[in-house]
Amino acid sequence: MSDSVLSGGFVQGLAIKDSLLATGNANIEIRPVSDPITRTKSFMEGSADFCICDVDVYYAQEGLLGYDTENSGPSEIRLVLASKTNFAVGLGLSTDIGSKAVSDLRNQPVPWIRKSPQLNAYMTAFLAYGGLTWQDVQQMTYPNFEQARIGYEKGQLSAIIVPLGSSADQQQTAPRRPYQMAKIDPNQKAAWSRLKSAAPYIESSNIFPGIGLTSPYPLLVTSASEDREKVYQLTKLISENLNDLSERVAGGENWHPTWQNFSWILPYHEGAVDYFKELGIWTPQAQIHQEFLVSRQKRLVKSFDDFSKQTPSPKNFAYEWQVYRADALSKPIE
Repeated sequence: MSDSVLSGGFVQGLAIKDSLLATGNANIEIRPVSDPITRTKSFMEGSADFCICDVDVYYAQEGLLGYDTENSGPSEIRLVLASKTNFAVGLGLSTDIGSKAVSDLRNQPVPWIRKSPQLNAYMTAFLAYGGLTWQDVQQMTYPNFEQARIGYEKGQLSAIIVPLGSSADQQQTAPRRPYQMAKIDPNQKAAWSRLKSAAPYIESSNIFPGIGLTSPYPLLVTSASEDREKVYQLTKLISENLNDLSERVAGGENWHPTWQNFSWILPYHEGAVDYFKELGIWTPQAQIHQEFLVSRQKRLVKSFDDFSKQTPSPKNFAYEWQVYRADALSKPIE
């Protein structure tokens, strides 16, 4: 399972499929699902063994932003491999209202995109950097990013997410209304700490320093219950065929096992860990962090089960769960 046919994740998935089929050792089918929440929920319910997803799976792990309903809570998701990407986003501030910093967005209209946890998380992180929350701005809801971009061009918004890439890509996706890029400096410790608290998986872009935020994309994930040997073999096949993969798709080499971040926010599947140990790259520090993440996931899942048994109000379910969740995570995790 992957994201939509227009996405980089789908293109990467097709390349992985073709590369592994060429070895004669794998039989893979790629099924695209454009809506991230539907895709992740469907995958976790068993409609696919693996998912080439975006960082939306972080919120599926956390039980937040669409995964905080009566029918959907935290999930025990495991990472297999993450692709180190050059993709980044920045925040465009409208110049015609005099915005020079994120903090200038107080009481200004800012976009919220339906069923797009990733874009909303980036915007939440940008706001946090500026010392703001969604309660400090006018939240304007749009059905998709394209409509939000059009809304910005029509003067309905004071800020817009700007995808950063090649100059040609930026020319296609950037709004025509004037804007300047917000300065996002990791050296501003308090502001950066607020940003990381809002979205722990986000990093400063090395390619667009001072303006860009990035995160690994795409992510190859599976469930904690997936067969250990199957995950080991898939991790090994991809890792040993990166030369072929990189010839089939730009960025194919970005799945390299030595480029994995073993101190990130998702635990790896034990089958993938077996392969990393075989390569000699899995460290004692990585194991300690892994055990912490697994224990934290299990606490989230159990906390959601306990919370649901209290028959919370359907109307206030998400809010009450967030309060209960925060209390559960405030206790030491062994």
